[in-house]
Amino acid sequence: MPSSAAMPPLICELFQMFSLLDVGLSGIILHSKFRNKFRMKLFGILAASATAGLIDHPLNAEFNSWKLEHGKVYETAAANAQKFENWLESHKFVLEHNMRYLMNQESFNVELNHMADLTDEEFVAMNNLRNGEAPPPSMCTDAPASGAQGRS
Repeated sequence: MPSSAAMPPLICELFQMFSLLDVGLSGIILHSKFRNKFRMKLFGILAASATAGLIDHPLNAEFNSWKLEHGKVYETAAANAQKFENWLESHKFVLEHNMRYLMNQESFNVELNHMADLTDEEFVAMNNLRNGEAPPPSMCTDAPASGAQGRS
């Protein structure tokens, strides 16, 4: 199985479902070369179906409620699928963080907000964030000398 870090969450879940289906495929008497081709075609069909929205994800209803709450509307099915993938990543982060909070490993809890469907790149661009760059020298001024402040 490929690394789950290399696959989007929905595709990773499909691959796990596919692994369960593979148990049934082992009873099919096919040469292993043909069985692998069959498995890859079946996986492709499952992945394409999920992307097209033909397979309903267990969190799809929650995502739709979140979209309504935050007034989110996407122009295409592909954009909706990508934003759903981003939202799933945020959802996973929230669940994992809050689990650590409940075990006293974090000092605060978190929740999904209106930015849960953004990629890291979109979030950075939206907030004009820089990654470690120092401000230009013209924006910095020297502190006043220690003896020159407010003494008369």
